[in-house]
Amino acid sequence: MKIGTLTSQFLIDMQRTPTHFNIGNRFLLDKKIGMGGFGEVYMAKDSTTGKNCAVKMESRVAGMPVLNYEFKILQHLKNLEGVPQVYKFGL
Repeated sequence: MKIGTLTSQFLIDMQRTPTHFNIGNRFLLDKKIGMGGFGEVYMAKDSTTGKNCAVKMESRVAGMPVLNYEFKILQHLKNLEGVPQVYKFGL
């Protein structure tokens, strides 16, 4: 199974485990597959395409939000080998 990278804003309380949570009426979160100092990554399914993907989220109240910056960098690097594809940013 190929997991693409999708960057999104985390619009729900990070204290909750948002498994099987629908993000933006499009992405159904399944399980957490990673986390770090800047957010969490979930395996998800895109309800418009039926494809599996990954959703990366950060808290709305993050002390130093970085997803917007990461999105801009990935857009500049998008045609390079090994750089994940971003399908959508924000909701």
